[in-house]
Amino acid sequence: MNLIKFFGIALLAALPLAASALTVEQAYAAIPHQRTVFDTTGSHLASGQVDALAQLFTLSDRGTVLRVEGLDALKRGDPTRLRAIVRDYAALIDALRQIRATPQTRAATDLVLQAVQQHQSFFDTKLAASPRLDSAFTADVNQSSQRLRQAYSLLMAAFPDDPPRNRQAFFDYLCALDFL
Repeated sequence: MNLIKFFGIALLAALPLAASALTVEQAYAAIPHQRTVFDTTGSHLASGQVDALAQLFTLSDRGTVLRVEGLDALKRGDPTRLRAIVRDYAALIDALRQIRATPQTRAATDLVLQAVQQHQSFFDTKLAASPRLDSAFTADVNQSSQRLRQAYSLLMAAFPDDPPRNRQAFFDYLCALDFL
């Protein structure tokens, strides 16, 4: 993997989101959801696979923060904050596109990218209509959930011998990112 690209994505993930007032830990607590961190040193996978998954999960955490922040902005009826969150989704989508996935991680990465695009679409649609939280999740949310579940299944099938902690991390990252 190109070290510069890897560190570029890592740097993006470390920078605060324009709209974010939450840390990753606070976002998980707000859901609430357990967070198991992917153990890159304990993984039995090839280095390219570990790098691709580490990037995917770092960016998934960013998506979880955006999801929690977006729902809070809707709940508060804050269109200014919601617009900033939609812009932050665009940056996240760009970063997800830059992941150098391996053949074993490509399909799951693509599904997470599509799910995040649908999250952005959901918030954009809510912003255009009325920036208020209601009980109506759009088809984007349902399709996003299906994609995240499919990505999880693909990762579990592709990496059956990775340690249980990492396999739990697969679930935690993608479940926390899911609206449903």
